Amino acid sequence: MQDRLVRYQEAARRAVDWVIPRISKDGTIAGSEDIVFGYYKALPALWTGGRPIEAGRILNRIRNRFFENGRFETDGDRYPGASSGPGYRHAWFVIGAHMMGAYDVSMPAIATMELDLDPDSGGVGNGAHDPAADWGTTCNVINALLAGNRVEAAVKAGQLIERMLEAQSNPRRMIMRWDPQRGIFDPSPDIPRKGWNIGIGERKQTYWYIGIAMYTFARLYEATGEKHWLGSADKLLEFALACREDFAGNMNTSKLAWGASQMAAHSANPQYKELAMEVADWIAQSQCASGIWVRNPDVHTEETQPIPITLDATLDRAFYLTEVIAALA
Repeated sequence: MQDRLVRYQEAARRAVDWVIPRISKDGTIAGSEDIVFGYYKALPALWTGGRPIEAGRILNRIRNRFFENGRFETDGDRYPGASSGPGYRHAWFVIGAHMMGAYDVSMPAIATMELDLDPDSGGVGNGAHDPAADWGTTCNVINALLAGNRVEAAVKAGQLIERMLEAQSNPRRMIMRWDPQRGIFDPSPDIPRKGWNIGIGERKQTYWYIGIAMYTFARLYEATGEKHWLGSADKLLEFALACREDFAGNMNTSKLAWGASQMAAHSANPQYKELAMEVADWIAQSQCASGIWVRNPDVHTEETQPIPITLDATLDRAFYLTEVIAALA
């Protein structure tokens, strides 16, 4: 196992090394200068990647350019490459800033985040254009709330994810959107590869929703000690393993390594560790020689992928690999 962990470490280092020359002294990232989408995972990736100077520069850029009235992004800032709403990225900014001790940023943002929770369900949608509760966005908001010790709000939102999990009517399909009147629903049943609609036996699907929920359930268990969170994660593991044939070559599996590795610390089930390392192996193997990852090889190459998307994909995987190492070592 040690050799594999070293490979993950080297892959994460190469990714960070690719980013560093793009960061100016004022924290601007070349190629994504005023595009908030290129910044939102930079803080956790660089901080855990051992580059505090550059992380601090980017934090100042975020503080001065993107942060206002407790928010980092609005619907008007939405980048075409984003598959989820502002709340998802808002949570990443909070997690990174809080990790760095920038409480002047993280705490007002957490307070704003609490206000954005649906008062009845505790869920979070994808912005004004798409207000129904989204599984992935809600999970990431839970992670940010827990970073700020907002346990009560996080638990309420986590209970919504559990209700969504229990409400699935087809054991071979998982739908991950929630409307107060309709309950579980699929807003776009005819659009393929959406994270909110995953079927066993289908291909090129978006599995990050499952991975982030595993991570969230692990964090909720740590915060509360309540074992039902582990039971909910076990249901996700069973479904994920049934989709395993679709993992190789699928860049949307990265969060499965992250979530499964965190669950491996709390579960006696060896399949969590196996899944985490299987997916982490693929992440390391799929890295380009330059240190980046191409998010969708069917659409872009290393040369044609827009820089904000390259930053998203590369910082994302660098951080997960570091977290996998910390959890499994």
